[in-house]
Amino acid sequence: MDSGRGHVFPVKFVHDLAEIPASYVIDGHVILQRFMWENLDKSCKEQILTTLVYEWWDKGECEKPLESLPDFLKPYANSFASSQGANCLAAVLFAISKGKQEWFIYEWVHQKTFLEKLKQYDYEELLTDELHHGDVVLWTDENGIIQHAAYHLGEELYFNKDGQTIFNPWKILSKEQLYKEWEHLTIVKYRPCNELF
Repeated sequence: MDSGRGHVFPVKFVHDLAEIPASYVIDGHVILQRFMWENLDKSCKEQILTTLVYEWWDKGECEKPLESLPDFLKPYANSFASSQGANCLAAVLFAISKGKQEWFIYEWVHQKTFLEKLKQYDYEELLTDELHHGDVVLWTDENGIIQHAAYHLGEELYFNKDGQTIFNPWKILSKEQLYKEWEHLTIVKYRPCNELF
């Protein structure tokens, strides 16, 4: 453990501590390093990953997808990515492209790129509280920096991704869940131009 690196988590996250070599357990914590991980039993790996995700990243709260959920979103709704990097802006861009730009969903997208793509897809800021399927909701800080974005599915449900790790799933969330999480920020809404009137 002299390397000074590794993923550290409490021993209580491991159901069968006998599976972990003693040299990787220090002061009530497990130091997860590649060599040790590769030698663990598959069921132990699954248990540790499930616990880590539940305790630190996502408790699994989500809504059942609507019957009318577009086909292009079905493979992603309430599921985890297989690689790091995709963020909420990427999830929204994928949704507004109606799945035609699949690469969007796997990317980390910068605010400037996101706003340019919204404009390219003819989205304009919306000045009403009423939302339609396909609208985009952003939450911005006091400096106008986008902190989060979600795609409205209708019936007060949203296609959403919090965070950019493989431990942050794409989920269907209710308006109540989503708005509570981001209530400290300013809401900005967008809709395609051809649906504004």
